[in-house]
Amino acid sequence: MYLKSLELHGFKSFPNRTVLSFERGATVVIGPNGSGKSNISDAMRWVLGEMSSKNIRGTKMEDVIFGGADTRRPMSFAEVTVTFDNSDTMHRIDSPYEEISVTRRYFRSGDSEYFLNRKQCRLRDIHELFMNTGIGRDGYSIIGQGKISEILSKKSEDRRNIFEEAAGIAKYRYRKNDSERKLAETEANMLRLSDVIAELESRVGPLEKDAEKARKYLELYEEKKRADVSVWLYDTENMNSEEEAAAKALAVSAHELEMAEDTVRGLERQYDKLFEDAQKTKLESEKLLAEIREKDGLIARLESEYKLSENETEHTLALIALADKAKEDGNAALKKTEEEIEAAAKAAEAAHADALVLEKEYASLAEKQRLADERIAALNEEIRGLLEIISSLERTQNEGAVRLGVLEGGLETDKDAEKTTAEEIKTREAEASRYRSEADAAEKTLKKYEERAEKCAADAAELERQRALLGEKEKKVSTDAYGAAASRDAQRERAEALEKMEEHFEGYSSAVRTVMQDFANGSFRTKGKVYGPLSKLITVKPEHTVAIETALAANIQNIVVDNEETAKDAIYYLKRNNAGRATFCPVSSVTPQEETYEQTQAQKCGGCIGRADELVESDEAYRDILSRFLGRTLVFEDLETATEAAKSQKYRIKAVTLDGQVVNPGGSFTGGSVRGGGNGMLSRPAQIEKLRKAAEADDKRYRSLQAEAEELAAKMAEAERSAAKLREDREMMLALGGAQRSSMEAAKAKAESAEGIIAKLRADLDRMSDMRVSAAAEAEKLRAEAEKLQKEIDGVAAKREELYIALNAEQDEKEALREKESATLVALAEKRRDAENISLQRLNLDRRADELERELEIGEGRRADYLKTLCELEEGRRLNRLNAESVLNARAALAESRSALEADGTEFEKKQNELYRRIKDKNAEKELLFRTHTKNEEKAHRLTELRERLTEQLAEEYQLTYSQAVALGYPKLTEETKPETVTLQKKLKGQMKALGNVNVSAIEEFAQVKARYDELSAQYNDLLESRGKLADFIASVEGEMKRRFIDTFERVNGFFGETFARLFGGGHAELLLTDPENILESGIDIKAAPPGKIVKSLSLLSGGEQSFVAIALLFAVLKVNPSPFCIFDEIESALDEVNVARFAEYIKNFSEETQFILITHRRGTMEAADRMYGVTMPEQGVSKVISLNVGDFDNRNGDFSDGIS
Repeated sequence: MYLKSLELHGFKSFPNRTVLSFERGATVVIGPNGSGKSNISDAMRWVLGEMSSKNIRGTKMEDVIFGGADTRRPMSFAEVTVTFDNSDTMHRIDSPYEEISVTRRYFRSGDSEYFLNRKQCRLRDIHELFMNTGIGRDGYSIIGQGKISEILSKKSEDRRNIFEEAAGIAKYRYRKNDSERKLAETEANMLRLSDVIAELESRVGPLEKDAEKARKYLELYEEKKRADVSVWLYDTENMNSEEEAAAKALAVSAHELEMAEDTVRGLERQYDKLFEDAQKTKLESEKLLAEIREKDGLIARLESEYKLSENETEHTLALIALADKAKEDGNAALKKTEEEIEAAAKAAEAAHADALVLEKEYASLAEKQRLADERIAALNEEIRGLLEIISSLERTQNEGAVRLGVLEGGLETDKDAEKTTAEEIKTREAEASRYRSEADAAEKTLKKYEERAEKCAADAAELERQRALLGEKEKKVSTDAYGAAASRDAQRERAEALEKMEEHFEGYSSAVRTVMQDFANGSFRTKGKVYGPLSKLITVKPEHTVAIETALAANIQNIVVDNEETAKDAIYYLKRNNAGRATFCPVSSVTPQEETYEQTQAQKCGGCIGRADELVESDEAYRDILSRFLGRTLVFEDLETATEAAKSQKYRIKAVTLDGQVVNPGGSFTGGSVRGGGNGMLSRPAQIEKLRKAAEADDKRYRSLQAEAEELAAKMAEAERSAAKLREDREMMLALGGAQRSSMEAAKAKAESAEGIIAKLRADLDRMSDMRVSAAAEAEKLRAEAEKLQKEIDGVAAKREELYIALNAEQDEKEALREKESATLVALAEKRRDAENISLQRLNLDRRADELERELEIGEGRRADYLKTLCELEEGRRLNRLNAESVLNARAALAESRSALEADGTEFEKKQNELYRRIKDKNAEKELLFRTHTKNEEKAHRLTELRERLTEQLAEEYQLTYSQAVALGYPKLTEETKPETVTLQKKLKGQMKALGNVNVSAIEEFAQVKARYDELSAQYNDLLESRGKLADFIASVEGEMKRRFIDTFERVNGFFGETFARLFGGGHAELLLTDPENILESGIDIKAAPPGKIVKSLSLLSGGEQSFVAIALLFAVLKVNPSPFCIFDEIESALDEVNVARFAEYIKNFSEETQFILITHRRGTMEAADRMYGVTMPEQGVSKVISLNVGDFDNRNGDFSDGIS
């Protein structure tokens, strides 16, 4: 196995998906400081399951996700995939896959995902896969500066992980921890079970007594039920007559009570009517009182309003005096303004007189000009009329000429058109006939294409049906293949588990395991031979296995040795190691059993298969031992034949049946179910062979089914291709049919179009013939009208010339009048301007006079308002006095009405008192009747209640209704037999009471508790047995761990001394256990002295020497247990150039067995490379990997990393 590739995506400084491919040998990764090359080793450590962010140079696990850069956003997850080639035998991982890929994905949310060959798995699965390979998270395949520090740590315990990984005991430690956990769980379960069993045991005895008491109670209960039901039925039947009499009395009293209640209700209605009238009277009286109080308030308000009016009158008189003073001042100002207006009026009158003269002159001239305009307009109008007549005549003349020309040209054209139309009709008829023929041909072709398409569709459907059937069959075959593969894998796993049990002596006592395993690994040394447990030295047919295992019992674990000395050595070894006890069978001392007379006779009985030792195959050397343990045992077919044979020999033989039942000498029997189902020590080899054969059969079946599934898939693909071809042919036929349909429809449309055109042309031909005749007659008429119009036009033109001459004379006269009018208009404008100025001055004076008049009018209006207000105030005071008198009169009337209502109320009260007394007397009479009725009712209720109570008692105690009680068929009681039955009731009740508290559920509870007690006791015994097995297994695992660790430690120690001397050019180094008595927990010390130095502590060495010591130890570990690959991250950075060269030389030597990936700055290390990668950072925070040519490196001087940019 070797590392094939490493893929990073979003991990630390690798946001882009980056793939590094590796080959065997040494690959060097170089790059400047901070370029991210160490992130490659961190990625490798992380993907293999590292859970500590500190070990991958982070503070929290989220730090492994690319955090962003100046030009890039942070990513949401990190993913790393490592791929291994597992195809060769060197360092091959125990996995069925030729290539193994492990993927780890981590999200910012904290979620993680793990994949093994692209299938999701657990982190535990990855750890278990790489256990004992040196590749795991605690292995030595990935070494950085932190790992070097760990090796050189002052804590000697920190170095154990590398040695344990090299020794391959990580898996054993995992199994030991898992077994210790199971042992702790087993003991906890036993403790819990023992508490539960003790509690159940304390309940079984009392519950058994309670159950017996409950059964006695139930017997008495049934007898008492019989007596109770009989008495109840007797009492129920005798109660009917009493209930009938009580019902009659209750009906009479109810009628009398109802009559009394009707009388009381009548009196109460009268009382209610009087009460209602009294209330109405009271309400009217209260209403009148409210109106009286309202009148009182109104009188007070009128008095207040009168006083307020007097104050307002005084204020109004003062305002009238002020208005009179303002009127006097306004009249004086108005008189002065009127005098100024009179002077302005005289000046304006003179200016208007002058302007009037000019206006008259201008009006005369304007009138003359107007008359001239009228004459000119009349002449123009007359001329325009003549022109219109001429134009109309000429237009009519031209229209006639045009029409005549059109008719004459149309006559010639119509002749040609008729001829052309007739020819076109013939052409169109030929086209229509051709199109009809084309449509018929296209229709026939269309039918052929449609028939072919339908056939293709039917054939395709049939193929689809066949493909569906093949698909179902292929699915079934694939399912069967999957089941065969699953069965094969299960059989193989079971066989491997049984083989491991055989290999580790599982199921044997700890003493047997200790002797056999320690003898195998050399811990137990003896001059003699240990052949093994008896179970491993014999072969038994499957049908005899249970019988032989039962016959041998514990002797099946007896260890066969060559002689007595070997047996003694083994016993001393067990005693010395406090490892338990075992039975040993020396071949030299064990003697065979002699066959007895009884055995000989018993073998003649029916069902006897034979002597047990004769049913076992083994080496001849072990026959005496088999005779010793099996010679006195006979095997029978079943317990019946074994019992008969033993009985015939007076139970002087030992008989075993094929299913494991035993008839012992002396007559005792041992038997029952045999646990394990044939998985005992003797049956394991046969079971393994059987499982292997079954797995081979399943594998053969799987391959056969897989081939069949592939064949079916091929047939399905062929059917799909054929169906697809038919579908394509159908689509082609449909397309061709569609084209033919389009051609057919187009031809039909063209034929129909041609026929339509023919019909239209024929109609046009008829119409043209009629129009030609009509046009000839119209042309002749137009020629005559044209001559007449020309004469009319000449007469109108002569009159038009005369009117033009008169018009010119009138226009000259009008021009002279216009010049004189202009001069007059200028003089008139000047006079008008003077008049306007005077008018404007007078207008201002008029406005001033108007304002003064308005002010006087306003003042006069105000004074009038004040006078009006004064009158209104006086009128208001007068009305106020009148209203006050009216309100006082109304109040007096209201008071009188209220007195009358109060008198009526007193009368109503007297009548109410009388009715109340009568109602009280009637209620007393009704109360007596009610008491009588209540007594009757209570008696009826008491009888009903008694019946119900008896019924409820029967239902509660015995869950019976009346009909169910009668259906029981108990004998009816009579007046003579009832006392006897009542006495029996009391007697039974006393007997039941004497039993005390009875728990009827104790019967069922006892059965449940007893069953639970038996079940838990059996479970406790099973756990007890499991605890012993787990303890034995843990002891065996610890022994194996010690053996492996010591062996590896000694070998690494030897190679460490050699490697140290070669690297340092001399000196010596060794490893020491800090606690040899506690090998599995002991720390490891390093003693190292370079040439010419005496060093008591590693800390006294220089930094480079310390690193070289650690490197020497790593190489020694790789020598003992080579790792498939190693990643060294600048572990040689502290070495000088000479030691770097030695380090590189070692790398070259080891690269034949181990693949190296070296992250370095040192030129000497680069020289050991078979290939190189360079890591650069072209943009800040983003790493990029480039593949480098080793030849380029050879042509450079100095450190290659200086050239990377």
